[in-house]
Amino acid sequence: MAARNFLYDKLVFGRGHDLAKPVYDRLIAIELAAARARDGRFVFAPVRDVTALIKTFERPHTVRRLVASIRRLHPSMPIVVVDDSSSPRDIEGVTFVKMPFDSGLSAGRNEGLRHVTTRNVLLLDDDFVLTQHTRVDAALEALERPEIDLVGGRVTFLPFYLEQAKPVLTDRRIDRWLVCDKVPNFFVARADRLRLVPWDERLKLIEHMDFFLRAKGVLTSVYEPRLACLHARTLFDAQYMRKRVDVARYVDILREKLSSPSANDND
Repeated sequence: MAARNFLYDKLVFGRGHDLAKPVYDRLIAIELAAARARDGRFVFAPVRDVTALIKTFERPHTVRRLVASIRRLHPSMPIVVVDDSSSPRDIEGVTFVKMPFDSGLSAGRNEGLRHVTTRNVLLLDDDFVLTQHTRVDAALEALERPEIDLVGGRVTFLPFYLEQAKPVLTDRRIDRWLVCDKVPNFFVARADRLRLVPWDERLKLIEHMDFFLRAKGVLTSVYEPRLACLHARTLFDAQYMRKRVDVARYVDILREKLSSPSANDND
C-alpha cells in the first residue's frame, strides 16, 4: 500500500510525473515491441462463435492498440467496442457503440453485451494486448463442458512481467480446471449465461467484486492459464487516472450492498 501511495502521490500526480512518464512509456513500448517481434507472423486458426467485447473511456490509443492485436491474431473475430468518452472516435471494421459521456464501465458492458450475437464473448479491458499466448481455443475447450459458464485467463502486468492478476481459487475441479470464486476481468463466457448477471450500473468503477459476488451460485467460473494477455496500463495519463481513482462514491455503494442481507442477490 505504501508503494502504491508513493506511485500515485509522487509520480502519477506529483512532481515526479514529468520525469517518470517518458521512462514508463518507453519501457511499455519496448516490451510490447518485443512481444510483437516474438509473435512474428503467428496467426491463430479461426475460432467460431466468439465476439471480443471492449469497454473504453478516454483512451483512443490503447483501444486501437488492443483492436490491432486482435485483428492480427484473430482476423475473423467480431469485435464490439463501447465508448463513453467525451469525443468517441469510430474504429473501422468493428461494431462501434457510442454512449453518453461517462456512462460508466458497468453500463457500457451491459450495452455491449446487447450487441453480441455469437454464442460466446471474450471480455477485455481497453489496455490489454493479445499475443500468441492468448489461447481463446483453450477457453472454448473448457466451455465444451456444459457445467462451465466462464473461463478466466492470466493477466500479466507490464513493465517487467513481475505481477499477475490473481484468480480466487476454490478446492473444486471440473476435469483439469480449477473452479474459481473470482477471475480477472479477462475471460471467455457463454453470452446467454453472462446476461443472467448484468453489471450494476450504479458502479461506474470497482464493479469487479460486486459482479463475482452476484455471479456466485449462478455462474460456474474456472481458470485457464493458457488464455493469457498483457496489461499495458496508462499509469501516467494523469487526467485519466484522476477519473480512475475517484471511487469514493462507488465504494459507499458497494459497502451498502455488502451489508445488505440480499447482497449476493442479482439486481
